[in-house]
Amino acid sequence: MQRHQPINYKNIAIHCRMSDKMNPLGCCTTVGCCTSTKGDSFSLSSQATSISPASLEEICLNEWRLIIVTEGKGYYQLEGGKLLPLEKHDVLLLEPNTHHKYFPDEKLGWKEYWVGFEGKIFDAFLEQTKIVNYLPKINYQSLSAIENILLDMINVMFYGKEGSQLLLQAEILHLLGALNHKISNRYLENPIEDRINEAKEIIKGDFHGDYSPEEVAEKIGMNYAQFRRMFKGYTGTSPAQFQMEVRLAKAEELLTSTIIPITEIAKVLGFSETAKLSSFFRTQ
Repeated sequence: MQRHQPINYKNIAIHCRMSDKMNPLGCCTTVGCCTSTKGDSFSLSSQATSISPASLEEICLNEWRLIIVTEGKGYYQLEGGKLLPLEKHDVLLLEPNTHHKYFPDEKLGWKEYWVGFEGKIFDAFLEQTKIVNYLPKINYQSLSAIENILLDMINVMFYGKEGSQLLLQAEILHLLGALNHKISNRYLENPIEDRINEAKEIIKGDFHGDYSPEEVAEKIGMNYAQFRRMFKGYTGTSPAQFQMEVRLAKAEELLTSTIIPITEIAKVLGFSETAKLSSFFRTQ
């Protein structure tokens, strides 16, 4: 039986063969995954296949690039503009021939997948759907299906069997189709309820308390006064109270079902000191 060499799904960068780039319809140029923790070095050069001359801190690709963050947090910057956050569940689409940079948060690190692609079939799809009008970034809460597609793509490109590029083309169109569906149907049926549900998901994933209620309102595109009123109307509680309940539930879960020291639990929940966590419990 032939043994396949193992794949490192935490840190891997695979680039296509030059012959694949001769496909008139287009090809998948690169796919990979980067897992970065506190203190790790990070370089964009390993993720690139075609780079135009640029500084060490910034690259310019000759292809489309999707970046998907599944854990942690990072930042991105387009054409020397403002540095913007790139967070868990965010999908970033970068256009060809634009200068940009992106990197993980120094303290939190991240896990990110990427896929690069170029060619007529992808240009036509993106032009028809107008995805680029609504990106570069969208928050996509249901990432598990997308992550499975990306893992499949890593497998396909890693082993490079006959017909692999056709399969990769289909997978990329699948990803772009999912993004287009998300954008097209966002807030379509019940705009307010959908936004409140999105806010709840953001808060549930933020048990360490990175976002204030005002910042949550900004992320879903509502002014805070309207957000607070609507949130309480749909949930029966204020955004701030809902945040406290989420953190309280997480604290109880960690204290009762794990052996993690209370000092570490305090850090996970965003408290600088154990005493502040204790005070938080007493006031609830």
